[in-house]
Amino acid sequence: MIQFFYTSRMSYDDFSKIIDRITVDGRQRITGRININTAPSEVLAAVLNAESPSCPDGDAPIEEIVAKQSDIEDPFRSTGQLGNMIPDLENASLKRLLFGVRSRLYRLEASALTNVDPTNPTSGGIGQTLSVLVSRQQGTPIRGQPPRIGPSGKPLPTWTLRPLDWQKEGGARLFRNVPKEEEDEDNLPGNPDSQDEQDHDAAPIR
Repeated sequence: MIQFFYTSRMSYDDFSKIIDRITVDGRQRITGRININTAPSEVLAAVLNAESPSCPDGDAPIEEIVAKQSDIEDPFRSTGQLGNMIPDLENASLKRLLFGVRSRLYRLEASALTNVDPTNPTSGGIGQTLSVLVSRQQGTPIRGQPPRIGPSGKPLPTWTLRPLDWQKEGGARLFRNVPKEEEDEDNLPGNPDSQDEQDHDAAPIR
């Protein structure tokens, strides 16, 4: 996009008028959507209050959406439910099209310690944290293995995670600090059975 701006020799004022109408994607339509079940209030405010220069995030529709996000038993199952919450917003029908109820891209994070002294596990080690952007796609069932059955009694889909990008950084930042009085052998860094050692996080790209 920036390369196009410089090669076109357009003025900044002219380019700013068309930047929202051009894309570097070769397809006619980008199919990615913002997952309404996971989008933070800041993203909701930026999209739903796009016409407002201040993008307030304390509006009633946004608070109602965030409250529903916390109800894991009854999440958004269609964007029609979102439309019922924002009928009075400007361009409500167009904004609803920007949202979906599923995620395709995820960020997986994991922290680990290496070279831990087995005689003194609390002395630490070399910490590393890996962050990977993956694309989730439905794959084919594994040959020779029966499908897993979900709580509803129906077979669970088989998912394939395809790495798109990754980044490694120093330090095991996902590890939780354990107060001295609560430390025991099961919580020591480097213990493979420690909950801290297995601490991980998976978050969707909104």
